[in-house]
Amino acid sequence: MLNLYNIKGASPDQKKDKLEPSAIEDKTNLANYVDAEEMLSAHKLRFGIWFARNRVLVHRILAGGFILISIFLYIFSGYKWWNYLWNWNEYQLTDAHLAHFEDYTALNAYFSAKPLQVVGAQVFVSGVGKYDIVAEIYNPNKDFIVEFSYHFVIDSKQTKTQKTFLLPGQDRPTVYLGYESLSSPSSPNLVFDEVKWKRVSKHDIVDPISWQNNHLNFKLDNFSFSRFYSATEEKIDAHVVKFDLTNLSPYSYNNPSFYVGLYQGSNFVGLIPFQFDGSFLTLEKKSVDLRSFSTNLLADHAQIIPLINIYKEDAFLALPK
Repeated sequence: MLNLYNIKGASPDQKKDKLEPSAIEDKTNLANYVDAEEMLSAHKLRFGIWFARNRVLVHRILAGGFILISIFLYIFSGYKWWNYLWNWNEYQLTDAHLAHFEDYTALNAYFSAKPLQVVGAQVFVSGVGKYDIVAEIYNPNKDFIVEFSYHFVIDSKQTKTQKTFLLPGQDRPTVYLGYESLSSPSSPNLVFDEVKWKRVSKHDIVDPISWQNNHLNFKLDNFSFSRFYSATEEKIDAHVVKFDLTNLSPYSYNNPSFYVGLYQGSNFVGLIPFQFDGSFLTLEKKSVDLRSFSTNLLADHAQIIPLINIYKEDAFLALPK
């Protein structure tokens, strides 16, 4: 029967159905929501509705997370304090060691260059009234190049100051040539005026000795020594020293200088300096013809002594551009 007192003519059950929230939710589709002013998108609207419904849960989750972090920090701090107090004596001992300053003076002596060693000094006749003074010097340092100036003191007289160098671990003669004296000098003393050390970087050269042996690889062969004595006083004695010198290294050198040491058996009897003008190419062989004006000189073999500072670029022949 039609209920005249019911607004719009609907029954109470029908009105209840219309007001059911689930029915309203089913009919509401937020995906189809369109903001006319384009200020609130459907995604932001859904998030806002979700946050409004679950804000209590979100608050509890955040509060719980902060509580867990606080508990962890308290436990960690307590463990650190317990460890600090438990090891109190060890910390006091460490502080005492740190307060003590280590004396590195002894280490400086260990890492610094060792002084040059002078094996001995000899005097050789190089001509009439002239003498060559030769001192054997050894650089005991495997990682240091040394450049130094020196002079000899002979019979209270001082020679002129000269400069030379020694490579790491090198042992070779240091000389003063042509010292003039009416009598044979005795007991020459070598004096170092200035000594400069330079360390060879391990980043550049790991093994300096092997590196030097590879660079300074020269072969002396076909050695001959001819004694010549003048029959008249107008001519001087001039002994002839000849040999061939081959550059077996893979490097070419620019104006290289050498000593040729002369030996009679195992005895060192003198030396002669010489220099190649121009280049000395790799695998090149050069014939050398020298003269010695020393009296009573006799030699049966020789040894080549390079005077090349291979740690300087100008020692090598420049590559063609």
